[in-house]
Amino acid sequence: RLTDGINSGEYASTSIKDTTKPEVSISLGTITSNSIQVQVTANDKETGLVETNTYEYFLNNSSQGANTSNTHTFSNLFDDTSYTLKVAVTDKAGLTNEAEVTGKTNLVPAGTTSGAITFTNPNWSGGKASIKVSTNTGYKIEYQINGTTGEWTEIASGGTISNLAHNTNVYARLTDGVNAGEYATASIKDTVAPTVSISTSNITTNSVKLAVTASDNQSGLADSGRYTYYLNTTQKASNNTNSYTYTGLSANTSYTLKVIVKDKAGKTAEKSTTIKTLGISATEVDKSPSTYYGAKVTGYTCSSSGVSTWRIFYADSTNIYLIADDYISHSNIPTVDGEEIAIETTNEYKLSFYSSSYYNNPSNWININSKGKKWLNQYISSTYRGFNNMKATAFLMDTNAWSIYAGEKAEYAMGAPTIELFCASYKDTHPNKYVECSVLSDEGYGVKFNTDSSYRKTFPAGSLIKDDFNSIYVKSNAIKASGMHLASPASRDSKQIFAITSGGGIYANQINLTLDAGLRPIVCLKSGTVLTKTSEGVYAIQ
Repeated sequence: RLTDGINSGEYASTSIKDTTKPEVSISLGTITSNSIQVQVTANDKETGLVETNTYEYFLNNSSQGANTSNTHTFSNLFDDTSYTLKVAVTDKAGLTNEAEVTGKTNLVPAGTTSGAITFTNPNWSGGKASIKVSTNTGYKIEYQINGTTGEWTEIASGGTISNLAHNTNVYARLTDGVNAGEYATASIKDTVAPTVSISTSNITTNSVKLAVTASDNQSGLADSGRYTYYLNTTQKASNNTNSYTYTGLSANTSYTLKVIVKDKAGKTAEKSTTIKTLGISATEVDKSPSTYYGAKVTGYTCSSSGVSTWRIFYADSTNIYLIADDYISHSNIPTVDGEEIAIETTNEYKLSFYSSSYYNNPSNWININSKGKKWLNQYISSTYRGFNNMKATAFLMDTNAWSIYAGEKAEYAMGAPTIELFCASYKDTHPNKYVECSVLSDEGYGVKFNTDSSYRKTFPAGSLIKDDFNSIYVKSNAIKASGMHLASPASRDSKQIFAITSGGGIYANQINLTLDAGLRPIVCLKSGTVLTKTSEGVYAIQ
């Protein structure tokens, strides 16, 4: 109103009002895969902004609440998603103005992105593997085993995941705590075959043991069928035993032994070796006489010998002695009293029945020392004098006469078994029976069996059990001769050994074990000569 100092006129009036909305702008701040920060600039030049709840924030038009801060972080957002972010600012006059901005969250990287997730190679121990998982991002890592639908386990970058078996899949992904990227996968695979070494032992004529040393530092050896054994190309066994004994093999034969070792991953490794079974050596025959004595032997021939079949008679630790399965010649056995039959065209050796006119004639005597075998001389004594002198004895003992029986595989041949060989063979084949061989000072050699009270020089028919002699290969039921002639010299005279008499027995200090006497050659195989068992069950000389 107007006034003169004393008086006032009617007043005029006006209203003071803030009619202008605040000035507002909004901008994006820090953006992550699950949050977006905004910054607000607001100004009101009239009444000013209110002191509380100045800023109300909206996420896609949904109010997030009001506060006095001009910065706000929208959280728990989906990654790689666009959002409309808005703010409403109010002044003291109650006037409100809005501003909005569009922001897009970051994408959580897929685990397959280079460097996002890396796995180390598996480290194996005790059949289980462990791996380390790392990331070059700021995101956390979480993993699952053999699936992606279960609960994920958080692990620090560089952490170790353990106790993993072959064929396990490890899934790992990055997460911001709200969102997770696509997973990366590591497959735990045993890629290394087992380590295998083998050795053989206990090689015999028909068997061999193969021992296996195997290991697998990754998945470990298979739970079943880890060892598969082959003989040549034939599978013999598949089991978890790390050794196998091959049996039923042929002697002196080469075989390829192979083992395939499998681990839990199905990886296999194989080793093979070639062995040769032993021949049937003298040592083996000596250890098992009941198995080998009497076995037929093939593959040993000697020209003009007239012997087609040989059998094992005896063996010591060095030598195998074969005895002819037939006599030297049935035609050379006298059939008539006093008959003399020339064995060689020179008539140097003769067989004869007992004849006093013959044996009393010193011109018919032969000095065995000059004709005898190398093993004979040590048994002959010149102290004693016998009463029968036969040129047949010289023939029986003559090294040269029996040379045709030696052949390439034999060291030497002898005309018949010595009494020492006979006793040794008998003892081996009749371990429960008693036999004793001895030098009789005035009567030559003698044999005593368990039923005898004194030594025998001759054995009449029926005095011994026939089967005893068959088991040491005394030929029986032959047309002319059914016995074994023992080449044991008398002690009475170096010239006088034995005679064949018409009575069918052998006297003059020579042992005849059955009825008639035949000349039955023995050969001693060369050291190192081996026998092999054939499919027919006989033995071939190698």
